[in-house]
Amino acid sequence: MNEEDFFYEIYRHLPQGGPGSDKSTRRALKLLPNLPEGPIIIDFGCGPGRSSVVLAAATRGQVIAIDNYRPFLEALSKRVRRQNLSYHVTALIADMAVPPLAKETAELIWSEGAIYFLGFEQGLKSWRKFLKINGYIAVSELTWLTACPAKEATVFWQTEYPAMQSVGANIDAVKRAGYELINWFVLPQQDWANFYRPLQRSITALRAAYPTHPLGQQVAAKEQAEIDLWTTHGDDYGYVFYLARKL
Repeated sequence: MNEEDFFYEIYRHLPQGGPGSDKSTRRALKLLPNLPEGPIIIDFGCGPGRSSVVLAAATRGQVIAIDNYRPFLEALSKRVRRQNLSYHVTALIADMAVPPLAKETAELIWSEGAIYFLGFEQGLKSWRKFLKINGYIAVSELTWLTACPAKEATVFWQTEYPAMQSVGANIDAVKRAGYELINWFVLPQQDWANFYRPLQRSITALRAAYPTHPLGQQVAAKEQAEIDLWTTHGDDYGYVFYLARKL
């Protein structure tokens, strides 16, 4: 097994792929004024589909849920069937950098904790063409919440996500990408706990399953370090939802 295999071994059975909650998803959705009834929504980097299911149930629109990892989409499909939302959600395995979608497909683009794979501003720019005129985009992005973060947090994130910016810098990026900012808010600490509790169990299980595998233990240690950092310095950074309208 390679590093990616061990990574997915940890993440493949988690209920969500990053910090977030149904409550925060609904909060962000309610902050979008005059969203059309039954909108077409693209959920980029949907993971196992927590947000996709919430969006489908709340809007009764058509959600195109995109991810490049098939087991995540299989988990999404199970969720959709359990909640009788099969008509409202389409799972699409694709690269979110070059999705097989027509221009001006959607009234709303959604992405929780995944835009960083493309880069925040670059993702906003590249996805803009898939929005109809005056369409909305809602993305959560890891963001510095203080001008003077702890050294331990700075060192860790300079390695793991050196492109992380402040709220102000991200708002400027939203405007440069061709959007009008509607609103923004910081995800509560509970949203991190929702993610890290099952992640901790998955890390422990991996360590037990591969006690003598150096690479497996290395991947587990890396994920553990992220949890430990949040425990001590989680007020220095957080996920921020940015909500904007295409100009």
